[in-house]
Amino acid sequence: MYFILYSLGVATKPIPFYVAVDIVAMTIENKELKTVVVHRETAKTGVLALPGGIVKPNESLRQAAMRELFEETGIKVEADQLHQGRAFGDPDRDPRGRYVTIAYVALLPIIDVIKAGSDAATAELVPVQRILSGKLKLEFDHNKIVRTAYKKAIKLIEETSAATSFCNRRGFSLSELRNVYETILGWEIDSANFRRKVAETKGLVEFVEAGSLTPSGGTRGRPSDTYKRGKAIELDPPMRFRGPSDKKSRY
Repeated sequence: MYFILYSLGVATKPIPFYVAVDIVAMTIENKELKTVVVHRETAKTGVLALPGGIVKPNESLRQAAMRELFEETGIKVEADQLHQGRAFGDPDRDPRGRYVTIAYVALLPIIDVIKAGSDAATAELVPVQRILSGKLKLEFDHNKIVRTAYKKAIKLIEETSAATSFCNRRGFSLSELRNVYETILGWEIDSANFRRKVAETKGLVEFVEAGSLTPSGGTRGRPSDTYKRGKAIELDPPMRFRGPSDKKSRY
């Protein structure tokens, strides 16, 4: 698309101005928060980047995010798994031209298959901590986008039922749900305190069946009760937990 710029009432030469989406698709693997990155065939730098692309004239921003994520990684998401973040539009953020991008955060259960497609040569999961720490440099301002997406994820699991998006939709245990909070926040949460908070937060989860989930990883133990996502969207009260007194976390 093109926008005409005016200076002192006189139109200047139209410049190409693009609206794009970038997706931070997060999942938890082996108690580590990870996100999907791609290497585009068109990239000259060889640097990894977030999946994303230009919004087509006939689609919404959310539709564009769902399409781009599927085309570049093979990951198909439902609309309720995508959360719109902020816009990034610094004039020099992309050397290819004037791009304004809208960031989306996708919170997903374990991703079984990632398949590069479209203009992506490769697609893979990388630890979010490597990006936040600066050890892994992404293309353009994508490190900044991931940092804001991580803050968005914290806000989502505290104030909405989005933490259940990381869990199996067929059912999960409260221990699995607690692991979501511990992994994203970066510290351990007392089990009894977590169960109390869940009980106090109406609509976060719904009880399904007692003693129906066997311990994961082949460990011994009593089967856990099964829960599913509740009907609440916004949580009252929020699911906030006090961190360690020394304020240290894995992030």
